[in-house]
Amino acid sequence: MDTPKESPGQSRAKFWFVFALFVVLMALAHGGAELRGWLDARSAPAVPDHTVLYYRVIFTIWAAILLLTPALCLRSFIARKGRASILKESFSTPDQTSS
Repeated sequence: MDTPKESPGQSRAKFWFVFALFVVLMALAHGGAELRGWLDARSAPAVPDHTVLYYRVIFTIWAAILLLTPALCLRSFIARKGRASILKESFSTPDQTSS
């Protein structure tokens, strides 16, 4: 089974979608870090607080995990030329693969 060829427009659309998602997640991570740092600065003195840099690191790691998890999971299911889809093979029963 041949895989359909992707047009340049589809590739461009995928790129811009992922880029926009990246920008939104990074804006949320950095904005959330600033907010959390500001809230920690206003908290009671007895409560140990972290710096804005600490929250930037933590929230950016969360954003990276949100981007990488589906990307790496879906990467393993891309159809390869000359073979049936790995997704189909992954979810088929032994009876279906032998035929």
